[in-house]
Amino acid sequence: MRFIFITICIAFVFVTCNNYPDYQPNEDLPRLRAELEDQLNKWNNLNIKDYQFIYHDYNNNPAKVTIMDGVFHAGVIHGGPGGEYYPTFDELFLTISRGFDSDEGPHHPEVVGTNFSVNYHPEYHFPVSYSILYVMATSGWGGNLWSFEVSGFLRLEDVEEETWQPNENMPMLLAEWESNLTAWDNLKILNYQFDIKELLNPDNYVYNEYRTRLIVKNGNGDQSIGLYPSGYGGGATWTMYNIFNNFVYPKFLMEIYYGWDYYPKIGMYFEIEYHPEYHFPVYFEYGYINDPNWFHPGKVFVKSISISNFKINN
Repeated sequence: MRFIFITICIAFVFVTCNNYPDYQPNEDLPRLRAELEDQLNKWNNLNIKDYQFIYHDYNNNPAKVTIMDGVFHAGVIHGGPGGEYYPTFDELFLTISRGFDSDEGPHHPEVVGTNFSVNYHPEYHFPVSYSILYVMATSGWGGNLWSFEVSGFLRLEDVEEETWQPNENMPMLLAEWESNLTAWDNLKILNYQFDIKELLNPDNYVYNEYRTRLIVKNGNGDQSIGLYPSGYGGGATWTMYNIFNNFVYPKFLMEIYYGWDYYPKIGMYFEIEYHPEYHFPVYFEYGYINDPNWFHPGKVFVKSISISNFKINN
């Protein structure tokens, strides 16, 4: 009898502690469903069965997908083959519809709502972006997110020969990056400071130059101090490890795996210089190379960083 009483008390406490608000259905769902049906009908009326596009979902690298006679034919990513299968536009419409259906189904007790975002191509009507986000009672946001984006749509009859030109220096750049990262790690310098200047393309950013002093303690970013005349004291507290792995290396991966994500970009260029004694990057710049026939041909600067005043602290 005592065991039963304790069990009932535990169950009562569990229910009480998990008394989340009721799930609130998405009030915008009728409009979203009507829009989906309208866009699907318009896409079907175009009767386009052979096409190509770049598909990028929340979990995978962008892939160039080819659809022939309405069914999946091939998918590739730069640097290697793509997955075994990618969705057609008809299947993307179905994915969105099933996402809407989930708003009416059973939900985890902590989920109190679902947000949807959908955008369609103005001419061809297929979905160009979609996201579904579950709202959690404990945070008011967050939860599971899934999304996809579609770009670079072409009918197969309009597809031109691949113009992407892989960077011939990439093997050397990767070898230098790995060698200098290893040399920096072997120094085991954990307490230091340095100044970093970031320069962005002035055509795209009104405030395009930022200067910051970064202080690292025990290998972790400790302080970020904005420097005159254009500092940003609230910026990220980067370490040298972050610069190697979270800034330089991802730009190399961009060139290897999905540099071709849009025309007129036909290549990427990089400039990098390492410190002769401490081996960290003292200058790194990257940008795009546009098609010679484009109105802005040749190199297009995107961003650079330069590091100075490096000092080891006690």
